[in-house]
Amino acid sequence: MRTGISATMSRRQVMSAAIALGATLGRGHAPTIAQDATPAGERTVETLHGPVTVPANPQRLISLNFPITVALLELGITPIGRTTYLPHFPEGHVSGDGIALIDDAAGDLDLEKIVSLKPDLIIGDDWLDPERQTTPYEELTAIAPTLIFEWKMAGGNWDVEAAGTAEAIGKTAELDAQRDAYLQLAADVQAEHADTLAAFTWDVISGGSGNWFLYSATSSHGKVAATAGVTFNAAADQTDGFLQCSYEQFDLLKDTDAILMSADSAELMDVATFASLPAVQAGRVFTTEFFFPSSYGLSAALLADVVKGLDALGGSRNVTDAGAVTSLTAPRR
Repeated sequence: MRTGISATMSRRQVMSAAIALGATLGRGHAPTIAQDATPAGERTVETLHGPVTVPANPQRLISLNFPITVALLELGITPIGRTTYLPHFPEGHVSGDGIALIDDAAGDLDLEKIVSLKPDLIIGDDWLDPERQTTPYEELTAIAPTLIFEWKMAGGNWDVEAAGTAEAIGKTAELDAQRDAYLQLAADVQAEHADTLAAFTWDVISGGSGNWFLYSATSSHGKVAATAGVTFNAAADQTDGFLQCSYEQFDLLKDTDAILMSADSAELMDVATFASLPAVQAGRVFTTEFFFPSSYGLSAALLADVVKGLDALGGSRNVTDAGAVTSLTAPRR
């Protein structure tokens, strides 16, 4: 699926394409799956805990983690229950409003609430390492078939979680169409901004309260930048999803030409060691509210903000965009 973009790729054009992509994503559906979405019988899905048999046409789904919730919503499925945290959505995109919350103020699952919702399928994620796993898997499987997919540092494998979710509900073709549309959009960005991409290096960061985080191309947001053709500087050889640093370590970014930063990290602009960086002095800090994308639709929204930076760099304009501070519950890093 092509996005229809062939002229100069401005941020507005990319956001328009992202909205067009969003038009292919399910919105406002009842919390069921269409009867013709899956064949009769059951299916088996590979999970972190081995193969799990699920109903072919589940009607009452519960999501334990935000990548699953977003995947379901963008595939046109409204779960009957979800955990509290969701990433920021563009205006007019899918919404998690009105869905019952199944976790408490501390972020722990409320098993009694889950039982009361009478799910026929539960989907979530967890760490691969058993010693780090927090999902009460045995208790959940006693309630309904439970699919747990792997969570990786900084959410860089959300696409694998989305693929498993789509398989579980018989929506693989729809997810493939979303992926193809997004990849074509990213390819168009690379083609239209090739010169600017070759001329500037980037790094992706967030931070506050004495620490900051340097993200690699394996993180959810770093993958979007990499797909757009961005060349990383400080994180070029970084294999972990993120590196935690102190404010005294901002010199890691001294040779970085442009910085992509989460919108809720605006306080870094007041940190002397950050403010003195060449990229900051040159006004090459670009912020985004879509910092933890967990879907193709949200990746397209983040891509639009990357293009905003590319437009500024290509026009040699001094554009420091501190962005509005957004209050979000921090997801797992």
